[in-house]
Amino acid sequence: MLVNNHKLIDFILEFGLNTPFESLIANAISNVKQGNITIHPYGFYIIKSLSNDLMQMRIHIWLKGQRKRQSHDWPPHNHNSDLSSYILCGKLTNNIWSITEDVHSNSNLYEVSYSKNSRNISKLIMIDRPVNCTLLSSSEYNASDSYSLKKYVFHS
Repeated sequence: MLVNNHKLIDFILEFGLNTPFESLIANAISNVKQGNITIHPYGFYIIKSLSNDLMQMRIHIWLKGQRKRQSHDWPPHNHNSDLSSYILCGKLTNNIWSITEDVHSNSNLYEVSYSKNSRNISKLIMIDRPVNCTLLSSSEYNASDSYSLKKYVFHS
């Protein structure tokens, strides 16, 4: 694991208490204590909080100075389901991309793969589909903002 569990718990507690997300935070802390943390190839931590057949709630944490990103690091990616995100603290920029196949391109698509030994580590695997990436839009979000994405929309 790249970070001490106590550091993650302290971070979660600092921003999650006395908010509408208090029960989500409590479940996340329980999962951290049990070691149920996934390290994403882009260097952030994923903590599952609640899930059922219809949805899954997770907390993503980007710690300053703690992000070890996988190389090769090409952030535009998509998700296989719709998502909604609420920023508890900090800020982020969400870029929307157009991805088009181009046999002459030096860029390729990647898929996320999970370690056979552990579901807590994932990595990017290149697939043979050369593509071009074109930035369509860029939006800034701050603490207390939210945004949504439809499945298969490429963003970074």
